[in-house]
Amino acid sequence: MKPLIVSMLSVVLAGAIISIAAKEPPDPQQPLGWNNQLISSLNFSQTNFDNWTKGGETNVSWLLNIEAQFEYKHKKYVWNNSGKFSYGKNKVGRNAFRKSVDEIKISSVFKYRSGIFIDPYASFSFETQFVKGYDYQTDPPKPVSNFLDPGYLFFSAGTGMQPVKMLKIRTGFALKTTITDQYPLYADDPRTESIETIRYEPGGEAILELNRKISANILLTSKAEVFSNMRAFREIDVRWDTTFSSKISRFLTVIYNIQLFYDSDVSPKRQIKQVLAVGFTYELL
Repeated sequence: MKPLIVSMLSVVLAGAIISIAAKEPPDPQQPLGWNNQLISSLNFSQTNFDNWTKGGETNVSWLLNIEAQFEYKHKKYVWNNSGKFSYGKNKVGRNAFRKSVDEIKISSVFKYRSGIFIDPYASFSFETQFVKGYDYQTDPPKPVSNFLDPGYLFFSAGTGMQPVKMLKIRTGFALKTTITDQYPLYADDPRTESIETIRYEPGGEAILELNRKISANILLTSKAEVFSNMRAFREIDVRWDTTFSSKISRFLTVIYNIQLFYDSDVSPKRQIKQVLAVGFTYELL
């Protein structure tokens, strides 16, 4: 998996370097007021085998993804609100349908336009999932997560900059709150004897967002989020979400998404999720 991580780093860093090298100045004619976008996509795949001597298993999968962006621009400030909602299932062979993707992520960032290179900001974000998740490596499958179990809340304030239109960088102080109920693994502090279901971690954050249109129909978006509670280097949390989307026609899109997640409270190893999907996409707003 190390080459895969290196590839992700190369893609995002290359995009950032290209963006900075382009020296694209901010567009002074950007319209003020609300700029909203709501995009939904539904992807489906199916393979069936009947007396197929070469082997294989019948499988069915589907994935629904909704991404929303509501941004209000004023001469003195910018208020950006975004949401990502994904849910999907798959069925292989005689197994029942199992959850493959389940994500809820909402964020709000208020940035004051100072008129200089850096702008102060305050932000809030929330992450959880829709339904119960299971570990299918055990028999019977073991439930390991649920809605708001865990749930993550982030509050932060600091300074941000946008050296070019497609690249945003933020650094500041942050408070991470982890909420659990039946699965305290995500919030419990191993240094204490009691079992905590809520955990507060003050620290610092750094966020890099890249949104680059590679060609007329290909878009690269990447968001790297780093949080440190200032206790130890191994306790630095990393969330990295990168998506390539290619529009084949008005309603048909190919999407490749890869996510890297590291949180030592959950697992001593990094976690990686990869999705390649082709499906129907519709822009609601």
